[in-house]
Amino acid sequence: MASNSPEAPRSSKSPIHQIVRGKSQATFKLNKDTLLLWRRALLIRYFKILGDDPNYDVKWKDFDIKSKSIDINDEQKPFQWKSPTDLLYKSAVEISFNNKKLLVVTLFYTTTNAMIQGKTIDTWLENDYKEIWLVIDNLVSQRTKGDNPNVDELLAQVTPHEPFKK
Repeated sequence: MASNSPEAPRSSKSPIHQIVRGKSQATFKLNKDTLLLWRRALLIRYFKILGDDPNYDVKWKDFDIKSKSIDINDEQKPFQWKSPTDLLYKSAVEISFNNKKLLVVTLFYTTTNAMIQGKTIDTWLENDYKEIWLVIDNLVSQRTKGDNPNVDELLAQVTPHEPFKK
């Protein structure tokens, strides 16, 4: 039975970011711009930064529509407001701590949905999720005003919370 969870903070111009909770997962809806920013946030915050910690095992995978793994490696390049490839169907980041899986976040590019699974869903939704949304809302707002913010720099400043703290 799915239920609605608390919303992420939002600016006056941003849509409501509603979370739908299931028994063992949660989902939330994105749009074209926020999907790209969530991809970047997960790449920077977890794959690059947290992945450097030897106690964490962070796996990133991109897939095409046939669920075939594709190598993009766009974390090495500056952020762009477009998909890194037209082949991209979904991306998943899996985070483990001391060999215990904590969380998997999957982004679906055709439906612009995000799905979270794992033992730490509630903690992640209450902390990291809200922090990331605040930064993403700020980035979208800056872009709307014609500014060109340094996306990677701002996303790297997201405050990590336990158990995702380096």
